[in-house]
Amino acid sequence: MKDLSLVLPCYHEEQIFKASLDRIIRLLRATRLDVEVILVEDASKDNTPQLVREAARTYPEVRAIFHEQNQGRGRTVGDGIRAAKGRVVGYLDIDLEIREEHILSHYLAVREGADVAYADRITGLTIGNLPRHLLHVWYIGMLRLVLGCDLGDTNAGCKFFNRKAILPVLAQVQDGHWFWDTEILVRAQKAGLRLRKLPVVYLKNQQKKSTVRMFADTAYFLRKIFHVRGRL
Repeated sequence: MKDLSLVLPCYHEEQIFKASLDRIIRLLRATRLDVEVILVEDASKDNTPQLVREAARTYPEVRAIFHEQNQGRGRTVGDGIRAAKGRVVGYLDIDLEIREEHILSHYLAVREGADVAYADRITGLTIGNLPRHLLHVWYIGMLRLVLGCDLGDTNAGCKFFNRKAILPVLAQVQDGHWFWDTEILVRAQKAGLRLRKLPVVYLKNQQKKSTVRMFADTAYFLRKIFHVRGRL
């Protein structure tokens, strides 16, 4: 059994893929842990699938899973977790807006007894990120009010798990897209798992346009919150 399995969901990543993966591999090799990196390619339309194939041939630590059709962020991460061979399994967004150094703190948190270790992003408030900030504050409040969960930042792309403990929870998760991150934390907390929140520095990639749609996203997440409440 591996010490750590790291899942990297990949969708339209050709501009950043190689540089980010090189940084991650360098860090993991320096730890001397027995690790595997699982690239889950979610039917990208750019050159990402070819880059993933090349990486699997180049790095002995890397293996790849390919979706024939786009499955969404949550199912992509979930497939990687189910395929993992590590005692600890985690995932990180390959854009590295949460830097690769945080892999170690999350891994150690799980090894020290947490069932789930997840990132809580530290960001400065600017005019540019005001819509995202307002949606984030509203979202945390709704999780507390509707579900009784005081989780903080559920949507950060960095979560690590005791694989044995999280698999029964993962089997209950229904959302396959962006709400997956919230649902797995909510269900883990309700199942009595030990959650640990770790503050991380979040460095926004200024070349990426914001995908926040205030009204559409608010409606989407609100619908998902009440759906989960009805299922719990």
